[in-house]
Amino acid sequence: MSKRFRIAFSFAGGKREFVAAVADILAKHFSRDQILYDKYHEAEFARPDLAFHLPNLYHQEAELLVVVLCNEYETKEWCSLEWNAIYGVIKKREASEVMLCRFDRVEARGLYGLAGFVDVDEKSPGEVATLIAERLARNEGLPVDHYTRDTPAGPDWPLDAPPLDWRVADHSQARSAFARLITRTGPFRLLLIHGVSDTGKSHLTKQFLGIGLNMPDITCGRFDFKGTSDMDAELGAFAERLDVTPPTPGTGVTNQLVHRLCFP
Repeated sequence: MSKRFRIAFSFAGGKREFVAAVADILAKHFSRDQILYDKYHEAEFARPDLAFHLPNLYHQEAELLVVVLCNEYETKEWCSLEWNAIYGVIKKREASEVMLCRFDRVEARGLYGLAGFVDVDEKSPGEVATLIAERLARNEGLPVDHYTRDTPAGPDWPLDAPPLDWRVADHSQARSAFARLITRTGPFRLLLIHGVSDTGKSHLTKQFLGIGLNMPDITCGRFDFKGTSDMDAELGAFAERLDVTPPTPGTGVTNQLVHRLCFP
């Protein structure tokens, strides 16, 4: 299940100007809603229980935690709360989800000189944003330049998903996956839906298709495996309608088609 934030920043107030510049660059790729930077979520964070709410977001709801250390980081109360949550992620052997950046070559509490850092004293916000995007791509098993390379010629995928016309029960995970599918930075271009009969798969996919067909210049389709007698022929025809090279019959056609649609 995808998490709410792609990237979460933890930093001391003295480095706000630098972090704000990095966050603004990344927001052009992922949108502000997908970045945990306090100024992007002021309405949500104006609450009396923020000291409990915020650490949980760092611990549970972020795919990549970017810690920007400096001389004053450990002296700030809010940084200490955030670091406790982040250190908990490290202790769970999920260190790949934490990226350490630092000013002044400072160390982080509890790491005992064993950690690797991005030293940012001489780097621009753009350079740091690129490194963060590369780390996120690597964590997701994508080419390291997936989020930083020039956009190839083709449909201009929207930066944010358009309003979703949701007429049936709110299947939140399916809705979230579909929203990522139809955005410019979506990590996949094929959404597989599995389920037993009479669980609403057809209604769900028809809604997806209806939204996709209303997006200009985007080619999309829906394929129903039910009742298929010649899988090779059906998948080949479906691939041709989407202008994708048909898979070779009899050699794992489903996996081939999934690979070509997801990673064209």
